[in-house]
Amino acid sequence: MHRMRSVVVLMLVLPVAGQSREGMALLQKGKFKQAAKVYRALTEAHPNNAHAWYYLGYSLQGAKRYHEALKVLLKASTFPPVAHHANYSIACVHALQGRREEAIAWLAKAWHAGYRDIAGARRDRNLASLRKDPRFEALWKRLVAELEPFRDGTKVLHAWMGEHPGAQFGWVAGNAGDVDRDGVNDVVVGAPYVRVRGVPHGKIYVYSGKSGRKLIEKVGTAGEQLGYAVDGAGDVNGDGHADILAGAPATGYGPGRVYVLSGKTGAVLAPNAG
Repeated sequence: MHRMRSVVVLMLVLPVAGQSREGMALLQKGKFKQAAKVYRALTEAHPNNAHAWYYLGYSLQGAKRYHEALKVLLKASTFPPVAHHANYSIACVHALQGRREEAIAWLAKAWHAGYRDIAGARRDRNLASLRKDPRFEALWKRLVAELEPFRDGTKVLHAWMGEHPGAQFGWVAGNAGDVDRDGVNDVVVGAPYVRVRGVPHGKIYVYSGKSGRKLIEKVGTAGEQLGYAVDGAGDVNGDGHADILAGAPATGYGPGRVYVLSGKTGAVLAPNAG
C-alpha cells in the first residue's frame, strides 16, 4: 500500500460517554424535545457529565429553544472533553438568531478548542446566515494557515478535510492510479468511522491528483467501517479507468469484506467476504 506524503489529514474523537441510548435514539429521529428531557434528567443525576450537558444543549438547539440552549452550551463549554463541540454549537445558536459577529467569534473558539470540520461548517444550514459574510471564509483561511503542518519546506499539493469529528478521515490513504484518465495519478482516502445516524458506516473518497477535486465518494453499510484499508486495484474491468480496493472489516458486525470499486462510477465491481 502506498502512502501519499502530500496528504494532510486532521481528525478528532467524537464524544461517546454520556450518550444515553434513549437520548441518542430520539436525536436520530429528530425528537429533540423528548431528547432534551432525557439529557436534562441525566445532568441532574450526574452534574459533572460533560457529554450529557453537551447533548442537552444540542437537543435544546434542535428544539429551537435557543435561549435555554445557549445557557446549557455555555456550561458544556467549560468541560474540556466537549468544549470544541459546545463552542461550535454556541456559534450555530448565535448564527440562527442573526448574531453574526458572535457566531464567528465562537467558531474561532471552537477551532482553538479542537474543532476541525471546515467542510461541514461550510455547508451547515445552521450557519447559513454567515455564508455571505466575508469574515466567515476569511476565518477558515486564517485558522488553517495557523496549522503549519510542515516545517521542513515540504510543498503541499493538496489538503482535504474530513466530514465530521471522529470520522478518522485519513486513517489510511493510497495511490489510486489514474482514475479520471487525465495522465496524473489520483488519491484514495479512507474514513472508516464516518457515522450515519450514530452507526459507523465508513466512507472512501477519491481525489484528483491534478486538481484536488473529489472524484468519487462511497459510503459503506451499517457497521462495516468501509475505508479501514484502501489501495489502487489497477484497471480491473478494462474500461481505461483505474479501479479501487476498499476494506470493510465490519468489526463486531460480520466477517469483513474487500470491495473492488469502479474508478469510473464508484459502483461495486466485486465484493469478497471473509
